[in-house]
Amino acid sequence: MRLKSYFADTVEAAMTLARQELGEEAMLVYAREASPEASYLGRQEVVFGLEPDPEAAARETPPLDGSDSRPIRPAASPADGFARIERELGGLRRQLERALQQLYESRFSGEHDRIYQALVAADFAPEVAAGLVGRLLGKRAQRNAGAGVRLALQGVVRLDPDLGGRAPWGRRVVALVGPPGSGKTTVLVKLAVQYGLKSRRPVYLLSLDTHRIAAAEQLRTYASILGVGFTALETPAALAPALEEHRQKDLILIDTPGFAPAEADEAAELAEALAAQPEIDVHLTLSAAIKPADVRGVVDRFERFRPAKLLLTRMDETGTCGALLSEAVRSGKPISFLSCGQRIPEDLVEATVERLADRIAVPGAEADASGEGWQAPPAPSRFDGAAAGA
Repeated sequence: MRLKSYFADTVEAAMTLARQELGEEAMLVYAREASPEASYLGRQEVVFGLEPDPEAAARETPPLDGSDSRPIRPAASPADGFARIERELGGLRRQLERALQQLYESRFSGEHDRIYQALVAADFAPEVAAGLVGRLLGKRAQRNAGAGVRLALQGVVRLDPDLGGRAPWGRRVVALVGPPGSGKTTVLVKLAVQYGLKSRRPVYLLSLDTHRIAAAEQLRTYASILGVGFTALETPAALAPALEEHRQKDLILIDTPGFAPAEADEAAELAEALAAQPEIDVHLTLSAAIKPADVRGVVDRFERFRPAKLLLTRMDETGTCGALLSEAVRSGKPISFLSCGQRIPEDLVEATVERLADRIAVPGAEADASGEGWQAPPAPSRFDGAAAGA
Protein backbone atom coordinates (compact mmCIF):
# COMPACT_ATOMS: atom_id res chain seq x y z
CA MET A 1 0.00 0.00 0.00
CA ARG A 2 1.23 3.45 -0.92
CA LEU A 3 0.85 6.01 1.89
CA LYS A 4 0.73 9.77 1.62
CA SER A 5 0.14 12.57 4.13
CA TYR A 6 -2.03 15.64 3.58
CA PHE A 7 -2.07 18.74 5.77
CA ALA A 8 -4.74 21.40 6.36
CA ASP A 9 -6.20 23.41 9.21
CA THR A 10 -9.09 20.92 9.60
CA VAL A 11 -9.38 17.19 9.12
CA GLU A 12 -12.22 17.69 6.65
CA ALA A 13 -10.12 19.99 4.45
CA ALA A 14 -7.18 17.57 4.47
CA MET A 15 -9.47 14.71 3.50
CA THR A 16 -10.84 16.77 0.60
CA LEU A 17 -7.31 17.36 -0.72
CA ALA A 18 -6.55 13.65 -0.52
CA ARG A 19 -9.73 12.66 -2.32
CA GLN A 20 -9.05 15.15 -5.10
CA GLU A 21 -5.62 13.68 -5.79
CA LEU A 22 -6.05 9.98 -5.03
CA GLY A 23 -9.71 9.45 -5.85
CA GLU A 24 -12.45 7.73 -3.91
CA GLU A 25 -10.56 4.42 -3.82
CA ALA A 26 -8.04 5.81 -1.36
CA MET A 27 -8.46 4.65 2.24
CA LEU A 28 -8.05 6.79 5.32
CA VAL A 29 -5.39 5.24 7.55
CA TYR A 30 -5.41 7.72 10.43
CA ALA A 31 -5.80 11.39 11.32
CA ARG A 32 -3.95 13.36 13.97
CA GLU A 33 -2.61 16.76 14.93
CA ALA A 34 0.40 17.73 12.82
CA SER A 35 3.79 17.41 14.47
CA PRO A 36 5.47 20.70 15.51
CA GLU A 37 7.97 20.54 12.64
CA ALA A 38 5.16 20.13 10.09
CA SER A 39 2.59 22.42 11.68
CA TYR A 40 3.39 25.20 9.20
CA LEU A 41 1.71 23.04 6.55
CA GLY A 42 -1.52 22.83 8.56
CA ARG A 43 -2.77 21.97 12.04
CA GLN A 44 -4.17 18.56 11.04
CA GLU A 45 -2.52 15.65 9.22
CA VAL A 46 -4.39 12.81 7.54
CA VAL A 47 -2.67 9.79 6.04
CA PHE A 48 -4.30 7.98 3.12
CA GLY A 49 -3.34 4.69 1.53
CA LEU A 50 -3.89 3.49 -2.00
CA GLU A 51 -3.70 -0.18 -2.90
CA PRO A 52 -1.71 -0.83 -6.11
CA ASP A 53 -3.60 -2.33 -9.03
CA PRO A 54 -2.23 -5.90 -9.47
CA GLU A 55 -3.27 -6.08 -13.12
CA ALA A 56 -1.66 -2.75 -13.90
CA ALA A 57 1.52 -3.84 -12.17
CA ALA A 58 1.56 -7.04 -14.20
CA ARG A 59 1.12 -5.08 -17.42
CA GLU A 60 3.98 -2.76 -16.56
CA THR A 61 6.40 -5.58 -15.66
CA PRO A 62 7.82 -7.30 -18.77
CA PRO A 63 8.31 -11.09 -18.74
CA LEU A 64 11.80 -12.27 -17.88
CA ASP A 65 12.18 -14.23 -21.15
CA GLY A 66 11.25 -11.24 -23.30
CA SER A 67 8.06 -12.85 -24.61
CA ASP A 68 4.62 -11.26 -24.50
CA SER A 69 3.14 -14.04 -22.39
CA ARG A 70 1.77 -13.30 -18.93
CA PRO A 71 1.49 -15.70 -16.01
CA ILE A 72 -1.86 -17.42 -15.93
CA ARG A 73 -3.60 -16.93 -12.58
CA PRO A 74 -6.06 -19.58 -11.46
CA ALA A 75 -9.62 -18.31 -11.43
CA ALA A 76 -10.81 -17.39 -7.96
CA SER A 77 -13.81 -19.28 -6.66
CA PRO A 78 -16.96 -17.36 -5.63
CA ALA A 79 -16.23 -18.26 -2.01
CA ASP A 80 -12.76 -16.72 -2.27
CA GLY A 81 -14.25 -13.61 -3.80
CA PHE A 82 -16.84 -13.22 -1.07
CA ALA A 83 -14.21 -13.79 1.62
CA ARG A 84 -11.98 -11.10 0.10
CA ILE A 85 -14.89 -8.65 -0.11
CA GLU A 86 -15.82 -9.40 3.50
CA ARG A 87 -12.23 -8.74 4.64
CA GLU A 88 -12.09 -5.49 2.70
CA LEU A 89 -15.45 -4.32 4.06
CA GLY A 90 -14.35 -5.18 7.58
CA GLY A 91 -11.16 -3.18 7.11
CA LEU A 92 -13.09 -0.23 5.70
CA ARG A 93 -15.53 -0.35 8.60
CA ARG A 94 -12.70 -0.29 11.16
CA GLN A 95 -11.03 2.60 9.34
CA LEU A 96 -14.30 4.52 9.21
CA GLU A 97 -14.90 3.96 12.93
CA ARG A 98 -11.38 5.19 13.74
CA ALA A 99 -11.84 8.20 11.47
CA LEU A 100 -15.20 9.06 13.03
CA GLN A 101 -13.77 8.79 16.52
CA GLN A 102 -10.86 11.04 15.58
CA LEU A 103 -13.24 13.55 14.05
CA TYR A 104 -15.37 13.56 17.19
CA GLU A 105 -12.30 13.91 19.40
CA SER A 106 -11.11 16.93 17.43
CA ARG A 107 -14.30 18.78 18.39
CA PHE A 108 -13.55 18.87 22.12
CA SER A 109 -10.80 20.09 24.38
CA GLY A 110 -10.01 20.29 28.06
CA GLU A 111 -12.69 18.95 30.40
CA HIS A 112 -15.06 18.17 27.53
CA ASP A 113 -12.46 15.98 25.90
CA ARG A 114 -11.82 14.12 29.17
CA ILE A 115 -15.54 13.42 29.52
CA TYR A 116 -15.74 12.26 25.90
CA GLN A 117 -12.78 9.89 26.36
CA ALA A 118 -14.31 8.48 29.55
CA LEU A 119 -17.64 7.84 27.81
CA VAL A 120 -15.95 6.02 24.94
CA ALA A 121 -13.98 3.97 27.49
CA ALA A 122 -17.36 3.11 29.08
CA ASP A 123 -18.41 1.54 25.74
CA PHE A 124 -20.51 4.43 24.45
CA ALA A 125 -20.63 4.57 20.66
CA PRO A 126 -18.44 7.50 19.53
CA GLU A 127 -21.37 9.32 17.89
CA VAL A 128 -23.50 8.99 21.04
CA ALA A 129 -20.62 10.11 23.28
CA ALA A 130 -20.05 13.10 20.99
CA GLY A 131 -23.74 13.95 21.14
CA LEU A 132 -23.73 13.86 24.93
CA VAL A 133 -20.64 16.03 25.27
CA GLY A 134 -21.89 18.34 22.53
CA ARG A 135 -24.94 19.09 24.68
CA LEU A 136 -22.59 20.44 27.36
CA LEU A 137 -20.92 22.95 25.04
CA GLY A 138 -22.13 26.47 25.66
CA LYS A 139 -24.07 25.50 28.79
CA ARG A 140 -23.44 26.85 32.24
CA ALA A 141 -20.53 25.02 33.86
CA GLN A 142 -21.58 22.24 36.23
CA ARG A 143 -20.06 21.67 39.65
CA ASN A 144 -18.38 18.47 38.39
CA ALA A 145 -18.17 16.22 35.36
CA GLY A 146 -20.73 13.79 36.75
CA ALA A 147 -23.31 16.55 37.00
CA GLY A 148 -22.57 17.51 33.41
CA VAL A 149 -23.15 13.95 32.21
CA ARG A 150 -26.46 13.80 34.07
CA LEU A 151 -27.50 17.03 32.37
CA ALA A 152 -26.60 15.62 28.95
CA LEU A 153 -28.39 12.32 29.56
CA GLN A 154 -31.65 14.07 30.41
CA GLY A 155 -32.28 15.06 26.83
CA VAL A 156 -31.00 11.91 25.15
CA VAL A 157 -31.99 8.78 27.09
CA ARG A 158 -35.74 8.26 27.45
CA LEU A 159 -37.18 6.83 30.68
CA ASP A 160 -40.53 5.13 31.33
CA PRO A 161 -40.66 3.27 34.67
CA ASP A 162 -44.21 2.04 34.27
CA LEU A 163 -46.01 -1.28 33.98
CA GLY A 164 -48.80 -1.99 31.53
CA GLY A 165 -49.29 1.64 30.60
CA ARG A 166 -52.06 0.88 28.08
CA ALA A 167 -54.73 0.56 30.77
CA PRO A 168 -54.00 3.02 33.61
CA TRP A 169 -57.21 2.21 35.51
CA GLY A 170 -57.46 -1.45 34.60
CA ARG A 171 -55.29 -4.45 35.06
CA ARG A 172 -51.59 -4.47 34.13
CA VAL A 173 -50.25 -7.28 31.94
CA VAL A 174 -46.46 -7.39 31.54
CA ALA A 175 -44.24 -9.82 29.63
CA LEU A 176 -40.46 -10.05 29.97
CA VAL A 177 -38.50 -11.22 26.92
CA GLY A 178 -34.78 -11.47 26.33
CA PRO A 179 -31.79 -13.72 25.68
CA PRO A 180 -30.80 -16.60 27.99
CA GLY A 181 -29.23 -15.47 31.26
CA SER A 182 -30.65 -11.96 31.22
CA GLY A 183 -32.42 -12.48 34.56
CA LYS A 184 -36.06 -12.43 33.47
CA THR A 185 -37.41 -14.80 36.14
CA THR A 186 -35.73 -13.03 39.06
CA VAL A 187 -36.85 -9.60 37.81
CA LEU A 188 -40.40 -10.88 37.37
CA VAL A 189 -40.54 -11.94 41.03
CA LYS A 190 -39.16 -8.56 42.11
CA LEU A 191 -41.89 -6.82 40.11
CA ALA A 192 -44.52 -9.05 41.68
CA VAL A 193 -43.46 -8.02 45.17
CA GLN A 194 -42.85 -4.32 44.58
CA TYR A 195 -45.76 -3.55 42.28
CA GLY A 196 -48.28 -6.08 43.50
CA LEU A 197 -47.92 -7.41 47.01
CA LYS A 198 -46.62 -4.21 48.61
CA SER A 199 -49.72 -2.36 47.48
CA ARG A 200 -52.02 -5.35 48.13
CA ARG A 201 -52.93 -5.87 44.51
CA PRO A 202 -53.98 -9.30 43.20
CA VAL A 203 -51.03 -10.78 41.29
CA TYR A 204 -50.88 -13.76 38.96
CA LEU A 205 -47.79 -15.33 37.38
CA LEU A 206 -47.73 -17.11 34.03
CA SER A 207 -44.77 -19.06 32.65
CA LEU A 208 -44.21 -19.90 29.01
CA ASP A 209 -40.67 -21.09 29.70
CA THR A 210 -40.75 -24.76 28.79
CA HIS A 211 -37.19 -24.68 27.37
CA ARG A 212 -35.15 -24.81 30.55
CA ILE A 213 -35.35 -27.86 32.79
CA ALA A 214 -37.51 -27.07 35.83
CA ALA A 215 -37.77 -23.40 34.82
CA ALA A 216 -41.53 -23.33 35.43
CA GLU A 217 -41.04 -25.14 38.74
CA GLN A 218 -38.66 -22.44 39.90
CA LEU A 219 -41.30 -19.79 39.31
CA ARG A 220 -43.96 -22.04 40.86
CA THR A 221 -41.83 -22.19 44.01
CA TYR A 222 -41.55 -18.40 44.10
CA ALA A 223 -45.31 -18.09 43.64
CA SER A 224 -45.92 -20.47 46.54
CA ILE A 225 -43.61 -18.47 48.81
CA LEU A 226 -45.30 -15.21 47.84
CA GLY A 227 -48.78 -16.66 48.08
CA VAL A 228 -49.85 -15.73 44.56
CA GLY A 229 -51.41 -17.74 41.75
CA PHE A 230 -49.33 -19.46 39.09
CA THR A 231 -49.90 -21.35 35.84
CA ALA A 232 -47.36 -22.97 33.52
CA LEU A 233 -48.52 -22.70 29.91
CA GLU A 234 -47.39 -25.49 27.61
CA THR A 235 -47.82 -23.55 24.34
CA PRO A 236 -48.13 -19.90 23.27
CA ALA A 237 -51.67 -20.67 22.09
CA ALA A 238 -52.67 -21.13 25.74
CA LEU A 239 -51.82 -17.51 26.56
CA ALA A 240 -55.07 -15.91 25.40
CA PRO A 241 -57.36 -18.28 27.36
CA ALA A 242 -55.21 -17.82 30.48
CA LEU A 243 -55.48 -14.03 30.29
CA GLU A 244 -59.23 -14.30 29.92
CA GLU A 245 -59.51 -16.73 32.83
CA HIS A 246 -57.62 -14.39 35.17
CA ARG A 247 -59.05 -11.09 33.91
CA GLN A 248 -59.91 -10.03 37.49
CA LYS A 249 -56.25 -9.93 38.54
CA ASP A 250 -54.75 -6.45 38.76
CA LEU A 251 -51.23 -7.48 37.77
CA ILE A 252 -50.34 -10.41 35.51
CA LEU A 253 -46.65 -11.08 34.89
CA ILE A 254 -45.52 -13.38 32.07
CA ASP A 255 -42.18 -15.18 32.04
CA THR A 256 -40.79 -16.34 28.67
CA PRO A 257 -37.92 -18.53 27.46
CA GLY A 258 -34.50 -17.07 26.70
CA PHE A 259 -34.30 -17.61 22.96
CA ALA A 260 -30.92 -18.17 21.33
CA PRO A 261 -30.28 -17.02 17.72
CA ALA A 262 -30.87 -20.55 16.41
CA GLU A 263 -34.38 -20.72 17.90
CA ALA A 264 -36.01 -18.33 15.46
CA ASP A 265 -39.03 -20.55 14.74
CA GLU A 266 -39.98 -20.97 18.40
CA ALA A 267 -39.46 -17.26 19.00
CA ALA A 268 -41.73 -16.35 16.08
CA GLU A 269 -44.60 -18.43 17.48
CA LEU A 270 -44.43 -16.74 20.87
CA ALA A 271 -44.00 -13.29 19.30
CA GLU A 272 -47.26 -13.78 17.38
CA ALA A 273 -49.08 -14.83 20.54
CA LEU A 274 -47.90 -11.73 22.42
CA ALA A 275 -48.70 -9.42 19.50
CA ALA A 276 -52.26 -10.75 19.45
CA GLN A 277 -52.78 -9.28 22.94
CA PRO A 278 -52.24 -5.50 22.58
CA GLU A 279 -52.68 -4.91 26.31
CA ILE A 280 -49.42 -6.73 27.06
CA ASP A 281 -46.57 -4.38 27.96
CA VAL A 282 -43.41 -6.10 26.67
CA HIS A 283 -40.07 -5.26 28.30
CA LEU A 284 -36.82 -6.47 26.71
CA THR A 285 -34.40 -7.48 29.48
CA LEU A 286 -30.74 -6.84 28.69
CA SER A 287 -27.86 -7.84 30.92
CA ALA A 288 -25.22 -5.18 31.54
CA ALA A 289 -22.68 -8.02 31.32
CA ILE A 290 -23.40 -8.56 27.61
CA LYS A 291 -20.54 -7.89 25.20
CA PRO A 292 -20.83 -4.37 23.76
CA ALA A 293 -20.41 -5.78 20.24
CA ASP A 294 -23.47 -8.03 20.76
CA VAL A 295 -25.95 -5.47 22.10
CA ARG A 296 -27.29 -4.20 18.78
CA GLY A 297 -27.72 -7.72 17.40
CA VAL A 298 -29.72 -8.82 20.45
CA VAL A 299 -32.02 -5.80 20.31
CA ASP A 300 -32.63 -6.28 16.59
CA ARG A 301 -33.26 -10.01 17.06
CA PHE A 302 -35.94 -9.43 19.72
CA GLU A 303 -37.63 -6.65 17.77
CA ARG A 304 -40.10 -9.28 16.54
CA PHE A 305 -41.59 -9.23 20.06
CA ARG A 306 -42.28 -5.48 19.69
CA PRO A 307 -40.86 -4.52 23.08
CA ALA A 308 -41.96 -1.09 24.25
CA LYS A 309 -39.19 -0.66 26.81
CA LEU A 310 -35.74 -1.86 27.84
CA LEU A 311 -35.15 -3.29 31.31
CA LEU A 312 -31.47 -3.42 32.30
CA THR A 313 -30.26 -6.20 34.60
CA ARG A 314 -27.03 -7.16 36.40
CA MET A 315 -26.13 -3.49 36.71
CA ASP A 316 -24.01 -4.28 39.76
CA GLU A 317 -21.61 -6.43 37.71
CA THR A 318 -20.13 -3.71 35.53
CA GLY A 319 -19.40 0.00 35.52
CA THR A 320 -19.46 0.30 31.73
CA CYS A 321 -23.08 0.34 30.63
CA GLY A 322 -22.45 2.72 27.74
CA ALA A 323 -23.26 0.11 25.09
CA LEU A 324 -26.75 -0.38 26.56
CA LEU A 325 -27.39 3.36 26.76
CA SER A 326 -26.11 3.85 23.23
CA GLU A 327 -28.55 1.21 22.03
CA ALA A 328 -31.38 2.88 23.93
CA VAL A 329 -30.60 6.08 22.03
CA ARG A 330 -30.35 4.27 18.67
CA SER A 331 -33.57 2.28 19.09
CA GLY A 332 -35.51 5.13 20.68
CA LYS A 333 -36.84 2.76 23.35
CA PRO A 334 -37.18 4.10 26.90
CA ILE A 335 -35.55 2.37 29.87
CA SER A 336 -38.00 1.19 32.52
CA PHE A 337 -36.19 -0.46 35.44
CA LEU A 338 -32.71 -1.32 36.65
CA SER A 339 -31.91 -4.60 38.40
CA CYS A 340 -28.71 -4.46 40.42
CA GLY A 341 -28.42 -7.65 42.45
CA GLN A 342 -30.07 -10.92 43.52
CA ARG A 343 -31.97 -9.68 46.56
CA ILE A 344 -35.75 -9.85 46.22
CA PRO A 345 -37.28 -7.33 46.04
CA GLU A 346 -34.70 -4.74 47.11
CA ASP A 347 -32.43 -4.87 44.08
CA LEU A 348 -34.87 -3.43 41.55
CA VAL A 349 -35.33 0.30 41.08
CA GLU A 350 -36.98 2.62 38.62
CA ALA A 351 -34.66 3.97 35.97
CA THR A 352 -33.56 7.56 36.56
CA VAL A 353 -30.93 9.75 34.99
CA GLU A 354 -29.09 9.91 38.31
CA ARG A 355 -28.88 6.14 38.65
CA LEU A 356 -27.71 5.70 35.08
CA ALA A 357 -25.09 8.42 35.47
CA ASP A 358 -23.82 6.73 38.64
CA ARG A 359 -22.97 3.69 36.52
CA ILE A 360 -20.71 5.72 34.22
CA ALA A 361 -17.16 6.36 35.41
CA VAL A 362 -16.31 9.91 34.32
CA PRO A 363 -13.67 12.30 35.66
CA GLY A 364 -15.00 14.14 38.68
CA ALA A 365 -18.19 12.09 38.86
CA GLU A 366 -19.85 11.91 42.26
CA ALA A 367 -22.46 9.61 43.69
CA ASP A 368 -26.07 10.63 43.32
CA ALA A 369 -26.61 13.55 45.68
CA SER A 370 -30.37 13.08 45.83
CA GLY A 371 -30.06 10.39 48.46
CA GLU A 372 -32.35 7.95 46.66
CA GLY A 373 -29.46 5.59 45.88
CA TRP A 374 -30.34 2.13 44.64
CA GLN A 375 -32.81 1.16 47.36
CA ALA A 376 -36.28 0.39 46.08
CA PRO A 377 -39.13 2.66 47.22
CA PRO A 378 -41.31 1.29 50.03
CA ALA A 379 -44.45 1.27 47.88
CA PRO A 380 -44.88 2.36 44.24
CA SER A 381 -47.15 5.40 44.10
CA ARG A 382 -48.70 4.46 40.74
CA PHE A 383 -50.42 1.49 42.42
CA ASP A 384 -51.68 3.47 45.43
CA GLY A 385 -55.40 3.45 45.94
CA ALA A 386 -58.04 1.14 47.32
CA ALA A 387 -56.49 -2.11 48.42
CA ALA A 388 -57.74 -5.35 46.97
CA GLY A 389 -57.55 -8.87 48.27
CA ALA A 390 -54.57 -11.01 47.38
